[in-house]
Amino acid sequence: MAPMKSSPTRLLFFSCLLTLTFLFFGCRVEKDDFLDASSIRKVAVWYVVDGDTIRLENKQYVRFLGVDTPEMTTKPPEKGAVAATNFTKSKIGEYVWLEADGPDRDQYNRLLRYVWLREPVNPRDEKEIREYQLNALLLEHKHAKTMMTNNIKNGPLLKKIEQEAKKK
Repeated sequence: MAPMKSSPTRLLFFSCLLTLTFLFFGCRVEKDDFLDASSIRKVAVWYVVDGDTIRLENKQYVRFLGVDTPEMTTKPPEKGAVAATNFTKSKIGEYVWLEADGPDRDQYNRLLRYVWLREPVNPRDEKEIREYQLNALLLEHKHAKTMMTNNIKNGPLLKKIEQEAKKK
């Protein structure tokens, strides 16, 4: 059998075929549903890190948008950290619903989201936010303070809930 002569056309054809095969089979890029700010996504929770952070089954961390609880990661944990973490653990089920608003991620690459305990019917409804959004519940029960609320839709309401809780 005579060796195949390589021609520029044949080389180009096989290069394109190889590239397309690699792109189709070997390099699939999955769409990150968490970046879609126009919707609310149901996600499986792996565990609670602390009062304002959870880890999802897909290994992503979620930082609760607009609130800040005392840190568990310091030695010893900050005052109120255990109570805030236990509160979050008591509310979180197997699934939560995440809603994007404002900045997508923080400096540690954690997703910034509102965390809903059930799928909201109207995510802008104040009564529903107060009852089912964990971010607001942490404030209402004095486990958190507001943080970075200037550029998010629920910022004014979260500040209002924090002020009301301080008066109780």
